[in-house]
Amino acid sequence: MSLIHPACDTKHIIKRAMNNKSLATLAEEEQKAKFLRENNLTIEYHTKPTPPHKRILCTKEDLQEFQTLIKGKSNDEIFDILGIEVEYNENGSKSISHYRWPFSSFSFDIAGIDEEKLLDGVTEIKGYCDLTGSNLENLCSVKKIRGDLVIPLFTKLKDLNGLQQLNGNIICDAENLEDTKSVIKKLNINPQALRNGVVTTRPWGIYSGEFYSLPIQQTEQLNRIQAEASYK
Repeated sequence: MSLIHPACDTKHIIKRAMNNKSLATLAEEEQKAKFLRENNLTIEYHTKPTPPHKRILCTKEDLQEFQTLIKGKSNDEIFDILGIEVEYNENGSKSISHYRWPFSSFSFDIAGIDEEKLLDGVTEIKGYCDLTGSNLENLCSVKKIRGDLVIPLFTKLKDLNGLQQLNGNIICDAENLEDTKSVIKKLNINPQALRNGVVTTRPWGIYSGEFYSLPIQQTEQLNRIQAEASYK
């Protein structure tokens, strides 16, 4: 029986593996390495556990695990799980980084989250507010949104009159501009909140490129949309 030297065998195996690589494979690896060097890039290997708000929520089992995760948690803890940052203002109110259901399936309601309670005390959204997957009928105590406000065509929203400032645009995921007008008409939006924005239609499935836009810099334009009797 022959004796085996582990170190020697390990080097031998590595050498054989390198020798067995095709010229095409070696060329591809060299090309990748050259690209990384020229662009001062490095490959980051993720070995840490996936943060809770980065989890995938697809199956019924995923949903049950998520419901268990948030059970008994405070609003701030739920925000953290959803990947939303919370900041307290001097008057005790809250500002959050953005607002959105972060998963492609289910919703706040199905996950067992009461959105009105979740937004209690929140007066400002520093980024965008995407109401896809939301059952909110109004924005509760939120007075200011610094980014865009995304409203789905079949929204549960009934009143946005409490919104005092929107620095971005209103984006409606609708088929055409006429559908957007129908949505906007019933929301009772305060025109002064939208002095710098536009109402934008984003056709289903299109997330870049050219959109249909309706400027609303003037109060009369928004009032006319909301007052049109031809839209039900």
